[in-house]
Amino acid sequence: MKVDEVWQNSSSFNCDLIKGTMKLHSICVTNKNNLTTLMVMDLAFFRSYYLERQWSKCKNIRWTSKWVPKRLQPTNIRAIKNAMFDEWDGQWDYDVHGDVLAATLDIGDNFAINAKVGNLEDVDFWLVCCTKPLHQVKKSFTDKWGTSFAEGDDVVVGLYYQKWGSSKLSYVLLKDSHLVYMHVHLIRVAKFLMPPKDHRVSGNDGVYELTIDTLTCIRSIIA
Repeated sequence: MKVDEVWQNSSSFNCDLIKGTMKLHSICVTNKNNLTTLMVMDLAFFRSYYLERQWSKCKNIRWTSKWVPKRLQPTNIRAIKNAMFDEWDGQWDYDVHGDVLAATLDIGDNFAINAKVGNLEDVDFWLVCCTKPLHQVKKSFTDKWGTSFAEGDDVVVGLYYQKWGSSKLSYVLLKDSHLVYMHVHLIRVAKFLMPPKDHRVSGNDGVYELTIDTLTCIRSIIA
């Protein structure tokens, strides 16, 4: 089933309600390979620069709020999962410099980075879903995870997937947690699928799954 068929068949894309939907004026469908991610905004702005995502040319952008990522919880997991695999072109990137990988990322794309040695989760790598593509830091800061960034650093921003359960392939997206800011040189693998599984954890968060091929590739690159 292709993506357009999923959208045309409303029963295939039934999902949980997003709180506050009636107050939203802008909704952006971001990535055909990630059908569970939307970007939303309180206000709408219809100039061509904005519609073409040329944010720096929008004189009135300061009056709008920032795009906020929202994760849909589909009820028909099989339809969404099949659509993602049918539409995916199999193109994911690895074994090149992180700055090159960062330049390929779009909102909704997944990427993997090296994990700190001795981390509390005892994992070799961390997985992140991109919510803001490659850009430069305008002012030095330290993020909520304790990582420092200087003015001019190249970074990407995203939401963290936390390993879940005993399976080496299952992850929960921490959609309500702090955003992850990442130096681009740390990115090792990018643009792979994380389809949803037919399971939820406490708090109603969905579980997502790596394919065994992706896991094998990430481990070989990290090693």
